[in-house]
Amino acid sequence: MIQALLDRQTEASNSGPVVYFYFDGNKRDVLRAEDFFRSCIKQLLRYIYTTELQPSRQVQSAVKRFFRAGTPSPSYDEIIQILLIPLARQFSDLTLAVDGLDVCSREEYIMALETLDIVSREASIKLFVSGRRELEVTRRIPGSIHLEITTKKNGPDLAFFTINLINRRMRERRLSDNERIIQCIKETLIQEAEGM
Repeated sequence: MIQALLDRQTEASNSGPVVYFYFDGNKRDVLRAEDFFRSCIKQLLRYIYTTELQPSRQVQSAVKRFFRAGTPSPSYDEIIQILLIPLARQFSDLTLAVDGLDVCSREEYIMALETLDIVSREASIKLFVSGRRELEVTRRIPGSIHLEITTKKNGPDLAFFTINLINRRMRERRLSDNERIIQCIKETLIQEAEGM
């Protein structure tokens, strides 16, 4: 889905930025909501400078103040209120996308969803949040909708993706010379992908 958003941005000359973040489940113990929002700020600043737009004076001042050598890191609230929200307000067609938010601790994903709700009320943005049901996005971000994707609905797509990914990886590094083992790996991955 995120790739489709990025493709749309590339194809449409008048489309606003798509900023995205993927929480890596392998780094579960160090995942923080702040990482997502810092990444959004960096991506938005990069977008502004590569498209020759000008950040607002408020944003310019905050960047100089917060990111000078020897300056203490800004607080979470400062990152959101002084940088992210003013940056988001500069765009009429901004999309924020986050995948894997559910791999963060409960405290972190609740903080991220509450922040997304605040940002969406302060700026005209579209949100795409991907994760398991436990996130309760529709409860935490009023007005959002829930689209459920299950293996029942997307089983063939998931199987196709899994098989192609394994085949691609095997061209890089052979997993086994035993075809029965390879087939067992594929079937197990497809079966165990429920809810991913």
